[in-house]
Amino acid sequence: MFVYDPAGYLAVLLIAVLLIATPVFVSLDKPWHEVSQRNSTIDGLRGYLAMAVFLHHGAIYDSYMLNGNWIDPPSQILAMLGTVGVAMFFMVTGFLFWGKAVRACGTMRWRALVVNRVFRIAPLYYVATVVMLMIVFADRRWSMLESVPKLFSELAPLVLFGFYGTGPDIDTYHQPWILLAGVTWTLRYEWVFYLVLLPLAAQLLRRVRAPLGIPLAAALAMFALAVRLPSAVVFGIGFFAAGMITAALHESGRGLGTRLGVAGDLIAIALLVAVLGGEAKALWGQLMMLGVAFHLIATGSDLFGLLSLRASRRLGEISYGIYILQGLVLHATYAGQTGFAAQSPLHFWLVLAAAGASLIAVATLAHITIESPAIRCGRSIAKFVQGAIRP
Repeated sequence: MFVYDPAGYLAVLLIAVLLIATPVFVSLDKPWHEVSQRNSTIDGLRGYLAMAVFLHHGAIYDSYMLNGNWIDPPSQILAMLGTVGVAMFFMVTGFLFWGKAVRACGTMRWRALVVNRVFRIAPLYYVATVVMLMIVFADRRWSMLESVPKLFSELAPLVLFGFYGTGPDIDTYHQPWILLAGVTWTLRYEWVFYLVLLPLAAQLLRRVRAPLGIPLAAALAMFALAVRLPSAVVFGIGFFAAGMITAALHESGRGLGTRLGVAGDLIAIALLVAVLGGEAKALWGQLMMLGVAFHLIATGSDLFGLLSLRASRRLGEISYGIYILQGLVLHATYAGQTGFAAQSPLHFWLVLAAAGASLIAVATLAHITIESPAIRCGRSIAKFVQGAIRP
């Protein structure tokens, strides 16, 4: 056996899905899971995207626990799991919110949207950040090794809802971001989408009424830039635009997922396998292939029923918790099991499976006690704010 054999990670995922399918997690069943109008494939997709990122970071832990190097695993598939997970998360965001903008003809309740997003993203982000800081300062034996101004400069950016990621050091603790598996960097892109890209596109939509043309122009511009000037920003915008294109097609009744049926499932799976297997070497090629796969899934392809499973929808409900808390769970799990995990690939996967089960439990608890109450609170405040500003 080889520690980077994808089969071992697939087994870990299977264990996680079987676990969350048990009656213990019945509280994750929601009324909208049974509502046909809601896009159930997106609900089912989210959880697997979060788990893909978790498995990617789990593979990194083999090298990290042995020699302290946080680097991509040598397996092409495991290395790409993180990229695919994040890219399609961005597409989900673009799809959902551009769909709302199209239905509202570009006229949206922006204050309410921002309030809702703050209460959706910030609570668990702050919980994860506070726990990370507790680990850092416990390692420092609860004493400050830096001056107050320097420590303040390191901590202050963490207050801004995840817009700024963790710096390289906190109170001389090197690379504290590893405690969170580095996942918070994506929150900046989410905020840029909500606060800049979406408002600009919606304002343009009110003037030119081109729900497909606007994101298509953005995608083509990013495609041109990607060929000559590839960067994370370019591809981030490209992934959002890909989701927006699918939303425009879906809202106009031109989605292909449901129409193609089994063929759509086969094409979507083939494209995902091709990207994971490294068939598209250039990032713009990956963007295009993932964009088509996402279009098929978002418009009805449920991958032969996988995304419609109750377990898949439950996993989707706690996807943000799985994503934002995974680093802490990996750290806690491997901290006391390094010797055991290093004995063989089987031992490593057993520890990773334990981490996955723990992560599902922790994310479920966080969903019940933090996420859901915060979302309800955000909706109430958003209604109040929106009502207070009406003429």
